[in-house]
Amino acid sequence: RSILLHNNHQNHIDYATIIGNMAFLYKKSGQPAKAETLLLEALELRKKKLGELHPDFASTLDNLGELYETSGEYRKAEKLYLKSLEIYKKTLGPEHQDYGTELSNLAGIYLKTEEWDKAEHLFNEAYKHRIENLGTQHFLSIYTLNSAADFFLQKGDLKKAFELITETF
Repeated sequence: RSILLHNNHQNHIDYATIIGNMAFLYKKSGQPAKAETLLLEALELRKKKLGELHPDFASTLDNLGELYETSGEYRKAEKLYLKSLEIYKKTLGPEHQDYGTELSNLAGIYLKTEEWDKAEHLFNEAYKHRIENLGTQHFLSIYTLNSAADFFLQKGDLKKAFELITETF
């Protein structure tokens, strides 16, 4: 990073990717504050260079949302996931894989906050999205179905959880 700063590359759009990758490493190494600082810097640079209606801006929102989610800051994560979902829908379309991922991310937030109705609706929407766009045998379709089964398990509906988990085999 110091080399990039020394050579005045901090305004180049690829700098946002580099510091985003560094943020991922900080997150994985248990340093969320450093990760947040870098992601916020990357977000600001992408906003400045690409605008707020760009998939790369949405991706950075998603990464920041994941950081907040793993830190237990669910409302912050929810807000970022909703904004990212909106951007993906407008820029890539609702059939795009990133849109489906964001549906699953939001469902996961609602699962963790025990907002059962919202979680169930989004898990169903995410799974439908995966099936329509990727097919039943795609890894992401199976993963989403497994996440829905986990939702029903946590909700206490063992019958539905078992029904869904057996569909993955």
